[in-house]
Amino acid sequence: MGAKFYTADGNLQDVEIAATIYTDADKANLSVEAFINRQYGEKVDSAKHGTPFQQMLASCGLVVPDHNARRHLGQRAPTMDAVLSGMAGFDIAGNSQSFGTPQGQSSRTLFPAALVAYIETALVKDYSMDAVQFDQMVGMEMSVDKDRFEQPQIDMSTSPGGSSQTPNAALAQRRAQLAGPQAFMQFTTSDKTRKIPTYALGMEFSKEALKATTLDLVGMSVKRQLAVERDAWVNSYISDFYAGDLDINTGSLASLGFTVNSSTLDAGATTQVTQRAWLKWLNRLRKYRVIDWVMCDLDTYLKHIEGRTGRPSLTAIDTLLPRMEAHGRVVNNVIGDVKVFIVDDQSAGGPLPTGTILGLDSRYAIARVRNTSANVTAAEQYALRQVEAFSVQFGEICYRMHDNAFDTLVVA
Repeated sequence: MGAKFYTADGNLQDVEIAATIYTDADKANLSVEAFINRQYGEKVDSAKHGTPFQQMLASCGLVVPDHNARRHLGQRAPTMDAVLSGMAGFDIAGNSQSFGTPQGQSSRTLFPAALVAYIETALVKDYSMDAVQFDQMVGMEMSVDKDRFEQPQIDMSTSPGGSSQTPNAALAQRRAQLAGPQAFMQFTTSDKTRKIPTYALGMEFSKEALKATTLDLVGMSVKRQLAVERDAWVNSYISDFYAGDLDINTGSLASLGFTVNSSTLDAGATTQVTQRAWLKWLNRLRKYRVIDWVMCDLDTYLKHIEGRTGRPSLTAIDTLLPRMEAHGRVVNNVIGDVKVFIVDDQSAGGPLPTGTILGLDSRYAIARVRNTSANVTAAEQYALRQVEAFSVQFGEICYRMHDNAFDTLVVA
């Protein structure tokens, strides 16, 4: 007996999931969930019964019942002992758990994929996490099936090696007869091959713990640890964007000219950002990028963004007095409200100095590369070797996609 799912016509299908599912999904450059859904999706009415992956997890008992299911249906999350022994399945026809009845090894095989899916779902629900908000800044996601990749380089200056501050300088020109078009950008790869770091979280179960530990407890514990880990990665990524990263051969924003002092924009903004300096900074290089995210520590936000000098405020208008008014309205304004991402103080390990505001255009600023094969070996060995230890592995790296999509305002 293996994992089960209902086809669109209501027939119950039984599929024995082998440990090689991880290798097969890796070769297709897909997650196990996406691979299973692609392989069996045409046979299933997902709106009625759920996706093939969801049905298979349910048939193997790899579910975390909600409060109503626990209270009214008597369902509960399986223990790790039931998962490892292949006895965590459901009797789908009777809609009841049948612990103690052999269900094959599909529950053990699918456990790594089920745990990852559970963690990802739980993490996304917590929208206050730094990592969840950081995900909204990522402009491009790339996946590779190995731990190394060649980083694309885009040169949009007038000539190779030209100034990074003059992108899009080679504009379209009138074309002469029989003449080719002028190249306005060049795509190359970096001289160095980048290595994607692999992170791992290991778990070991004693024989007593196997019978007492349930799937939801394991998932909650790993989720809590990953939440802390991913927030720490965000600080590291922001530090690399601002100060540069020698490992991937990128310089600091200051060395590239994407830093400006507030007093340069407004002579009166020497100790505090003014409304004039704030708007001039947001409008700087507006032909090439529109800042929609800014990052700074809490003190900087309170003093220089929320408390900036000259910030407009609403005042009551005496409606009893007649007045003539004609407000000016900017019709080509490219800036709007910006999202503020608060980082830790530098004294507490934060990535930005106090008095520094880092801004970016989330459409073009950040690229993230993920190694889809990072967890394949660990998951497959776990399913094949029948061990009582398991590790969750993942690999990713973030880098600046377009330097001119960033800008920094320093109070000085």
